[in-house]
Amino acid sequence: MWIISEHSRKDGEAIISASVGSPFDPLVNSAAEYVVKKGLFLLIAAGNEAVDACTISPASTPLVFTVAASSISNVLATFSNYGTCVDIIAPGVNCRTAYLSNGYADGDGTSLATPYVAGWAAVVQGCMHFKAPEKLANYLIQHSLKGAIEGDLKGTPNNFINLNCPLYCL
Repeated sequence: MWIISEHSRKDGEAIISASVGSPFDPLVNSAAEYVVKKGLFLLIAAGNEAVDACTISPASTPLVFTVAASSISNVLATFSNYGTCVDIIAPGVNCRTAYLSNGYADGDGTSLATPYVAGWAAVVQGCMHFKAPEKLANYLIQHSLKGAIEGDLKGTPNNFINLNCPLYCL
């Protein structure tokens, strides 16, 4: 795996944002765990099937940082996967994103929520220089906005991305 060898060679800090998923697969989860154990912070989109993220790989892997999506109404997006395997929630409805043919487009999905969290994680990591992925994960959860999402979260932790950190969290 090129990214692991580059990370090891340069002894740097690395964050991976991935929007991949399949039905639960121990082999996929093992591969994700391997990446994190090598010192890379791995964010995974929870998925858009409105099912428990613990049934999806690699979102079900405890070592990855799994991201669900919220709507503009501050509720869990109707399509977002959910549950105890989710670590954090970020905006995932009507998100403006770069688009090949006309420059920009609006889209929905946990694949749009996850890069928001990856950017936040990169800013925090750049300020804090955590030596282990789990320390960055713990910081993001500790400094997330608690209780910002309303309605039935179906067991999803009510941790919402907090873009005021690290500025106001140091």
